[in-house]
Amino acid sequence: RGYITKTALKYGADFRIYERGTEPGKAHAKWVLYAVSEGESFDWRKYAAMMRVAHSVRKKLLIGVADEEGDVTYYESNWTRP
Repeated sequence: RGYITKTALKYGADFRIYERGTEPGKAHAKWVLYAVSEGESFDWRKYAAMMRVAHSVRKKLLIGVADEEGDVTYYESNWTRP
């Protein structure tokens, strides 16, 4: 689809995702991606930790949920101040 993926181990995430047309090293990734399976559950503390990491590195949180057929649904989450 034109997106570039790189590892995000230093952030404790699975991947950094760069927008189409950007070049890693010359531009910053827009998203940090955490991959989960459809049956996996996590509590609000884990979600808050993922959101905190994404916010601290100035990226949007992207959660990729893979189902049993191998299809992935992506959910983007942004930090907003109340």
